[in-house]
Amino acid sequence: MLKELPSKEQVPGERKRRWFFCHDLDLVVWFDDRDHPVAFQLAYDKYRDERSITWDAEEGYRHYAVDEGNPFAGKTQTPLLFADGAFDANRVIALFKSLSAEMPPDIASFVLHKLSDYR
Repeated sequence: MLKELPSKEQVPGERKRRWFFCHDLDLVVWFDDRDHPVAFQLAYDKYRDERSITWDAEEGYRHYAVDEGNPFAGKTQTPLLFADGAFDANRVIALFKSLSAEMPPDIASFVLHKLSDYR
């Protein structure tokens, strides 16, 4: 199940964000000044060919392949995102539904609505 990670330091000048995590998914959601969700990034297939779907009002949908970089000398590189057109919305929606039951309903509904609109 997706669980919220303890509050992380917010980035000055960026919108407030909340991060939800489980073995299969990572979800970051950004909020406006009234605490309404306005954007998200959902990483899936984290341990095999990781992908990420992002939505925000300004740029719409973006789908990426994630390159974690190869660890060298005990250090990992910053993950890089590369445009990746293939997005199996039905599979990702089913996975998100099965893992979001314990999330705040308004946030889960926002993400699910946007994933469903992608189709």
